[in-house]
Amino acid sequence: MRTGGFSRLAVQDVVLRFFHSIVRFPSGGRILGAVIARASWLVPGRRLAETETLLVLAHPRPCYPFHALALLKADVGGFLSLDAVGMERFAADLEKALPDLFRVSGSDRLWLVINGGTRQDVAQFHAHVVRLPDERGSLGDRLRSSTLAAAFAEARAILERRRGWRGYSFQVEIRAETDGAVSAWLIRDGLNPAAH
Repeated sequence: MRTGGFSRLAVQDVVLRFFHSIVRFPSGGRILGAVIARASWLVPGRRLAETETLLVLAHPRPCYPFHALALLKADVGGFLSLDAVGMERFAADLEKALPDLFRVSGSDRLWLVINGGTRQDVAQFHAHVVRLPDERGSLGDRLRSSTLAAAFAEARAILERRRGWRGYSFQVEIRAETDGAVSAWLIRDGLNPAAH
């Protein structure tokens, strides 16, 4: 559809490029967080799932066969900035979105990847939901948690004790047939260079 000489896709592309150009700066992350929290309808991209507090979009520059971004509709700088209630809400809403994500991805096995520190290149909390091309596992330290909310809490407790880590990647394997049971890993910067 064209309006006034510009197609809707061209306008969305300009908005997407604008967001991508500002999000790498700390103040840009705050701007994006404010937009997501108050006017998520302005965020460009193909919506895969949405709840009152969560927006899941197809990644604009995918690195995997299936690559989505899960954005909490709140102005939150990073994983460690989430309080316990925020983590529980994020976990619950992500669990609600999983059936759609399994369907769209064409897989019954997905990975949730949350990067922090030097591995977080956008100053707004987000998680990647990916399907790995060869279905291989992670190289990090396995956590004991068996639910998404418990995995978040366990990872946070470990990271709070290890504030000296420059960067980390928190990865959770989610399988469709396990009714919410997960396998989680915490990877310290440098242990898994393939993680993004």
